[in-house]
Amino acid sequence: MGRTVETVGERKSFAGVTPVTVKVEPHDTAGNPSPAAENYHDLINGSVVSYGSIAQVATQVITVTFDPPVGGPVDMQPGQVASGSYKIKTVAVSTADGSKIETEYPVSRDLTYVGRETLQTEMGAFNACKFTNRQTTGTGDTSSVTTFTTWVAAEGAYRGQLLKIHTRPEGGSRPEFTTERIKMTYTPK
Repeated sequence: MGRTVETVGERKSFAGVTPVTVKVEPHDTAGNPSPAAENYHDLINGSVVSYGSIAQVATQVITVTFDPPVGGPVDMQPGQVASGSYKIKTVAVSTADGSKIETEYPVSRDLTYVGRETLQTEMGAFNACKFTNRQTTGTGDTSSVTTFTTWVAAEGAYRGQLLKIHTRPEGGSRPEFTTERIKMTYTPK
């Protein structure tokens, strides 16, 4: 199994706002790094809001934005579900000639708050909120379903920040994997 290193960094301009950046650096099973991505999100008025990401993959720079930005309340009760829909807009720009490919996909999700638990990470132990998010991307025969289990810091300096995520695609076409943050530099808004 590969390992992904995520580092929470400084605020940066993205999609007309200045959210917190999260650098995502995947490594294969031999420990070799793959191209990194930068995700953008924030904790605003009691909701964790995700705006999108930028990544360089092979010969393209790919920018993904969520329209509207994806949010979820941090004050949910165990068993409570927050449902919603948004669009994933992707722009892939060739680094060779500047040509663009733009796509857009509808997404629907059911975010369920499971409850609190202690999560042990490389950064120490956290009182964390655990969520499951069943997400359907696309429509009809071209849709795919993935369930994400996430742990978010419930208190302290990193309150609202994602600590760990387990991704389980349905249908067996893609493997399950887990990502855990091992370092954070974060300034609350």
